[in-house]
Amino acid sequence: GAVSQAIAGQDAVVTVLGPDPRKPDDVCSKSTNHIIAAMKAHGVARLIVLSGAIDIEGGFLFDRIVRPLFMREIYEDKDRQEMAVFKSGLDWTIVRPPLLRDGPRTGAYRLAIGAAPKGGWRVSRADVADFIVKELPRKDYVHQALVIAY
Repeated sequence: GAVSQAIAGQDAVVTVLGPDPRKPDDVCSKSTNHIIAAMKAHGVARLIVLSGAIDIEGGFLFDRIVRPLFMREIYEDKDRQEMAVFKSGLDWTIVRPPLLRDGPRTGAYRLAIGAAPKGGWRVSRADVADFIVKELPRKDYVHQALVIAY
């Protein structure tokens, strides 16, 4: 298929899949399973996955109302996506930004394994891209899920 053809001959795969918040479904987990299968078929070991900061403190309104009522399916799909990555046997890194913003690359982001850095609740898309591009060859965070934030 198209995914297999795109992965053939590559050194690594970066996936930045995201759902349509108006129509949550299993796009992230299902697509990631196809990507993992194609990577294994073509001997590509390095995978970086953009997920989301699931455990940040968003305040009462977000944590108690918005997330459970309006984003539950999205978070469940991201959980399934991450579980597939954890079990893949690949050299994976999961990047979990909290609130993504437009803005310049600053290089001033902080990284934390597991929970978000203290007070870290946003980051620019440009800084997330900066980290991913730098992490691909370095491989400092293989088999790590980390939060990137200011």
